[in-house]
Amino acid sequence: MISAFESMVRRYPQRTCFTYVDGAGQEAPYSYREVRMLAAALARYLQSKGVQRGGCIAVDLPNCPLYVMLVLAAAYGSFTIVTVNNRLAPGEKLARLLELERCLGERVAFRVDEESAAGLFDHAAALLAGEERSDPAAVRPARPSFT
Repeated sequence: MISAFESMVRRYPQRTCFTYVDGAGQEAPYSYREVRMLAAALARYLQSKGVQRGGCIAVDLPNCPLYVMLVLAAAYGSFTIVTVNNRLAPGEKLARLLELERCLGERVAFRVDEESAAGLFDHAAALLAGEERSDPAAVRPARPSFT
């Protein structure tokens, strides 16, 4: 998957990779280059937070651009994504995560949910801007809300 994506990035960096349409009908196109850069920055950020090669992150998000970028980030960082049904009740989500950890024999290294999505994107944008240690509150997201 990642080699096909990288091929598209090299051949058509400015072409639209996908377009996100939010609940208000606003469209936000993402180029292949932009998606690649954000996904790679997400992989670096998650690695800085302790997600190691072969590690696992849980993604509890609705259909949104960050979800796509996290799938690619997992490929770049060599870690696994486990999707949590974001429509489950909090107790059901916790039960699923505990069951997953029991099956894996290790803890989920990182969890991404709707609350952390904007901050995660802000950290990736800060890495791209060369502000690796910047205050996430000072970073302005380049895109509309993902949720």
